Amino acid sequence: MPFAGAFLDFTPKKREFGAANAAIMTLVTFIQVFLFQSTWFAMAILESVVISATYFANLMVMWSYVKPDNEHKLHGVTASGQIMAMFGLLSFLITVAVVGILTGWDAVMLARFSQVLAAVVGGLFLYQSYQRYEPVLAQKAAPVGGNFYLEGLRSLKSTIGDLGKTAPGAQRFLISSMFADGATLSTINISVVYLKEQLGMSDFNTQLYLIIVICFFFPGALVARTLGRRLGQKRSYVLCLAYFVVVIVAFVAGLSGPKHQMISFIFAPLLGIGYAWFYPSNNAFFITLIPPGRDM
Repeated sequence: MPFAGAFLDFTPKKREFGAANAAIMTLVTFIQVFLFQSTWFAMAILESVVISATYFANLMVMWSYVKPDNEHKLHGVTASGQIMAMFGLLSFLITVAVVGILTGWDAVMLARFSQVLAAVVGGLFLYQSYQRYEPVLAQKAAPVGGNFYLEGLRSLKSTIGDLGKTAPGAQRFLISSMFADGATLSTINISVVYLKEQLGMSDFNTQLYLIIVICFFFPGALVARTLGRRLGQKRSYVLCLAYFVVVIVAFVAGLSGPKHQMISFIFAPLLGIGYAWFYPSNNAFFITLIPPGRDM
């Protein structure tokens, strides 16, 4: 990420950099159709390393283009983007589920189909997106003979140091977001494992649970937009974190065995709202904290 941030700052190739990462991500997604018992470890490495890196590089390019005139528009952009992303995710999940029911494919064959679907549809949308991005000039001149990765680390260190002097709260936000983002991202994955291992939930009920979670992404994004506009990014973000803590503590404390399977569905809408509330508020707050001339 330091390399990506420096590349975006020091070169006029922001769009080309994003398009290259999008192409790599699409290609690696398609390659995973060759999933066999002998290749699963290599595929896992590609998924966890290459796709993760290119995905976050794409996010950096995307958010570097998001510069609304005021906070009101900013909340509209981030929340609307979250709604569209969740609509795509829900459509993908339903399509895969329907195909699985109609064809009777096993888990491996269905996984291959889902990778082809993600690569083809996702690749087309990414292509259309980068066709609409405008070329931009470099934010600042790169040092002669400089190493992008080292410059990125220096810029990151400089930014954190400057924020510690001028805006300590922003500095703490950047540090804490590293933990909050990872914890939030893992919430749904861990909850699914908890439902299956601890509560003994069937595959069908688990899929139904996930569909309910995703359906409530839409009201969650609306909550983020409404509270962000009325209370401001910081208060909306803090309220979201507090909400998540309460929901997760109640989830773990209230669900302990198979007898609680039906009760667990109460938490599906709550998790969906919290998940979709977190990312727009986090991104909107982060964008306002980026120093001028630094997209990383």
